[in-house]
Amino acid sequence: MNLNRRIVFLLVCIPIVQVVVLPFMPGLNSDVASMGVAAHEVVHGARLGLRGETPYIGNVRIYFIALVSLCGGMNRFSLELPFVIMNPLTILFVYLFMRRLYSAVEGVVCALVLSFCPWFVIREVDNMYYFTAALSLWLFSIQRPFTFVLGGMVLGVGCYEHQLVAAIGLAMLMAWLICGRKDMAGVRGVLLAVVGCVIGFSPRFIYTLLSHTRVYAEPFNAPLKALSDACMFLPYFGGMINGTVIYLRNAGCITYPVMPFNSIIFIGSVCLLIALRRQRLYRALLLFTLFLYLIPFTVIKYTAIRYFLGALFGVALITGLGICELFLRSKKAAVAVLALFCGVNIFYLSANFFIPFARTGGNCLLFRLGNLVEASHHLVRTDILYECLDKDVPVIVCPEPFISRNIQFYDVTYGHFKTITNTIREGYDNFYFIDYARSKLGIRIDPRMFPAYQITLDCPELKNFSVYHFRKKRGGSQ
Repeated sequence: MNLNRRIVFLLVCIPIVQVVVLPFMPGLNSDVASMGVAAHEVVHGARLGLRGETPYIGNVRIYFIALVSLCGGMNRFSLELPFVIMNPLTILFVYLFMRRLYSAVEGVVCALVLSFCPWFVIREVDNMYYFTAALSLWLFSIQRPFTFVLGGMVLGVGCYEHQLVAAIGLAMLMAWLICGRKDMAGVRGVLLAVVGCVIGFSPRFIYTLLSHTRVYAEPFNAPLKALSDACMFLPYFGGMINGTVIYLRNAGCITYPVMPFNSIIFIGSVCLLIALRRQRLYRALLLFTLFLYLIPFTVIKYTAIRYFLGALFGVALITGLGICELFLRSKKAAVAVLALFCGVNIFYLSANFFIPFARTGGNCLLFRLGNLVEASHHLVRTDILYECLDKDVPVIVCPEPFISRNIQFYDVTYGHFKTITNTIREGYDNFYFIDYARSKLGIRIDPRMFPAYQITLDCPELKNFSVYHFRKKRGGSQ
């Protein structure tokens, strides 16, 4: 095994080792928790339709989680493993894709850059976006009729699983229309890919026919509003590239201020590739990434990291190719830049995420970047909350779904609690009311408003949650 393959093999292993050693980092995403609850129901005989919980999400990942849980039970490791498997496969396909288009050096450098990007290391529920992009690009790069169809099917299945994946296919198409070769072979390849997309997306079409409903589509934003939002979002996007947003959102704090090394290297790579615009593939990649950034603004009503994972994937490839072009001009400078990129991100990931999150379990934080407000509440550790609760209390009232869904997942195999997501009402003699603590999002309970109950604050050691224990007084009425 040569050096390049050894490096790629090591990079492929890292995400798997990460989830084996640290399955609780970051905190449980409530969307993933909902998938875990649904997967548990599937294991016990429930049948899911072709449409997922929402009109734009499918059930592929839910069945994948159910399959894994048959071997290891329904726990956090079994829940995370199906998502994490996508990361090493993404690294592998990036290496194969770039090696086919350029050389093994470009493949290894791009894989290295991707592996140390903060948004890639800190796992996200929607990492299927860059897995879908990497796999489809590798299949298209082979340039065989059946691989065009397979690549299209990957995009179609991805779009069925979450319709935001359509942005990847549209960005590819627009980049091809501008930079691609319009000869017979190129047109035939695009048509075959479209056929594959239709096949992959067919579960949504089948559901539409059976249910007599239309395929869900977000209403489009006005072009000027979309462009204005795209400009306003640039500081936030830069914060995702450098990791500031990722650390604040996942750990709720910044131990060491994040210098914009990633953005500087990315901008330098963009300038270098633009200077070499005579290379058609460079132009196509730049446009592909630009469209991945712009297209979501045509439909989104609020900002979220998952909308821009595709664009961040393009950022990693551009950064890697920029370093490779620098290598052709100055080997020492390129090696220094690559070492700086990897070293700086390892330091920030350790100091701003892994160490503080392991110590605190996350912090509830509202923060602003540019004109946008984000919160870290939804990714604090709820497993600690669940372990603290008295399992003899039969009911939990929890109006915040980002807490209640996670409690339901941790309790799915035990059935200790009946979790209610609406407000406090009569009929419960003994229950918990749980919400976020010490935050603008948390609800404060005034005992004077509930004279029929004796109210105590349980689990005072929890800094992220307020756990109010309600016990109805004898002969009392609310």
